[in-house]
Amino acid sequence: MDDLTQEDRNDLKELIGKYKEIIGKMPEEMFTSHQFILELARENQRLYVGALNRYADSETPFRTLHGLLSRALNGFKEDIERVAEEVPSEDIFRKLGRCAVWRKIGQVSPKLDQSDAFLRTGLPG
Repeated sequence: MDDLTQEDRNDLKELIGKYKEIIGKMPEEMFTSHQFILELARENQRLYVGALNRYADSETPFRTLHGLLSRALNGFKEDIERVAEEVPSEDIFRKLGRCAVWRKIGQVSPKLDQSDAFLRTGLPG
């Protein structure tokens, strides 16, 4: 969470406190930031709506919140590692965008390189 402001950390503290649990529940070894946020919201609806409400005055409250939640994944280096910066992925509105891919640490998987079809097409979801 090093790249979040103190105000962001305070606003999102309770929701980010659920990250380890959600990381553990992710069904696949690798997942996108979009998939993580969807699972986080599904499992913690009250906290998610509360966090979203904090950004209601923004023109893009979902995008603002999701950007902060995605950046917060960087603070969990003992649990996950980023294996790709940007891959095509559907967001919560099923709009195609780009986001990072993460891999749970401690599970065997070959390192990905840019030639992998996975990186060209995104994760199934």
